[in-house]
Amino acid sequence: MTTRWTFYDPFLAETYEFEVNPKEGGTPARKRNMTFQSTAAANGRTLAFEGRPDPPQIAFSGVLLTEAQLNAFDEWFFKSNQILLTDDLGRTSWVVFTEFTPKRERAVHFPWKHSYTATCTVIDYP
Repeated sequence: MTTRWTFYDPFLAETYEFEVNPKEGGTPARKRNMTFQSTAAANGRTLAFEGRPDPPQIAFSGVLLTEAQLNAFDEWFFKSNQILLTDDLGRTSWVVFTEFTPKRERAVHFPWKHSYTATCTVIDYP
């Protein structure tokens, strides 16, 4: 049995279940903000300063086969509130879409076929 990725909008109590799970990605990328400064001391030591970390990003990519799937992704991308993203491993994150890049692909049986990449900024973990 396949566990589907889902989006959940708490304001409208809407849920979208992916018909085709992403084929890549889904694990949050984390980044530290580090600044380094050399000193004029005789030993030439380097000072390291750590700033606040950037919010984690979740990037994923896959395929959309129908017009309805493409329209659903467009609709969810343009939501101005946070949505709850749940992946096939059961991991959940409150996210805001920051990028959605569909690319049309030719397919005889699926005239609306698009490959896509999407990026979300993680706002919080439940």
